[in-house]
Amino acid sequence: MIKCLAHRPDTVVVDLDTPGSRGVAFLRGLAQRFPLARMVVTSASDDEGVIADVFKAGSTAYLLKPVSELTLDAVFHRFRQ
Repeated sequence: MIKCLAHRPDTVVVDLDTPGSRGVAFLRGLAQRFPLARMVVTSASDDEGVIADVFKAGSTAYLLKPVSELTLDAVFHRFRQ
């Protein structure tokens, strides 16, 4: 979060499984501080409840791990359009 505060990002990639990230609460905080930023979330969880919570928190995309470079590139390409 500290790096985000310094840079005012337009896109943030968040690994939901990172220890200490606080999961969906972290996403909510990002969405509040950077309402225009797109949030791309990666996770190993295919739980529909978790995915729904991620989108409710403001995520733009949810990518199930492992994420290929091609998939990530496609998401960013969609953002550029």
